[in-house]
Order: sequence, then C-alpha cells, then structure tokens
Amino acid sequence: MRQPTKHELTFFRKYLDLQNSLSLHDNYELAKIAGILRHMLLDGNPLIHKANKNFRTIIWFRYNEINKPPANCISLIVADGFYPPTASPSKSKKSRRKKLDKFIKARIAFESNREILVRDLIKGLCHAGGVIHSGKPESEVEAIVAKSADFSPKNNFTNMYIYTLKAVAKVVLKATEQLFNEIVQLIESS
Repeated sequence: MRQPTKHELTFFRKYLDLQNSLSLHDNYELAKIAGILRHMLLDGNPLIHKANKNFRTIIWFRYNEINKPPANCISLIVADGFYPPTASPSKSKKSRRKKLDKFIKARIAFESNREILVRDLIKGLCHAGGVIHSGKPESEVEAIVAKSADFSPKNNFTNMYIYTLKAVAKVVLKATEQLFNEIVQLIESS
C-alpha cells in the first residue's frame, strides 16, 4: 500500500480542524473557518482537488440557494438554511447539487443590491478584523461581508454571516466525507 501524499495528509488535518471548529462559540474562532475553507476550496488549485488526485472521488455539494429577492428588499441572507438538514422549508430557497466550481458561486445573500456568493463570504471573512488577512478586501462585496463582522470580546452576538459560514462548512464536510474516509483508510493501512 502506498503512503499518503502531503496533500492528502493536509486535507485530513483541515477536515478535522473544520469539524472541531463547528463546536466553537467565539466569533473570532469561528471566523477562522473561513481560512480553512479558503485553503480547501479557493486557493489556486484547491486542496480538495490535490487530495483527491489519486482517489478520483466524485464530490457533490448539496445546498440550498436563495432566489433573488424582490426589488424593495434591502437585505436577505440564507444563514443556516444553506445546509439542507438545518433548513426550514421555504419558497425562497432552491435545493442544489453541484460540483465545486458552481458551489463557490452559489448565492448566500443579497445586501445593498449586491449578490454575495460563497466565495465572497469566505474571502470577506478572511479579511474581517485581520483574522486571516490583514490587507483590504479585494472587492466591494467582500468588504460588505468583512465590515459586518465584530470580533470584540464584548460582542456575544453571532453574526448572520458566521451562521452562514458554519452552514457552508457543514456542506463541505458532508460533500468531502467519502474522500476523508478514503484517506483515513490509507493512513491506517500504511
């Protein structure tokens, strides 16, 4: 049996980090999920593709996407309804099953007449309060997300974008569960 690659081992660790992060309650710690997701899904050649190179597991992301709101709506966010098992039935959401390239373009919110996608949420929260990046957000939409986060110790209110980030993390964990299990088997047999 072959040894796990560095990408498979990194994926294994990131998957466990993501699982463990979901039980946290501190907004600052929860925002670190964005960094894990950025590495897994967005960075150049995403980690899930590198880790899946030898396994070729088909990875489907199942999620609920919100419809475009009426013209008079100022703000709309899917929050924990993005993850199908925690979603309440609603006509404002469409259930989807897509691969990574479509998943990162899924609508999670509308704010100030702008569509906010999964990738905007992840990148925006990576810039929020310098948790992952200390530089400025790359787009106006990322700036909207980053600005909404408050990580001060006095703030016990969990931001709606953090709820949505947790839902995105749950979708990712479910979608990559088979790949994780295959890597676990490889680690145990090597």
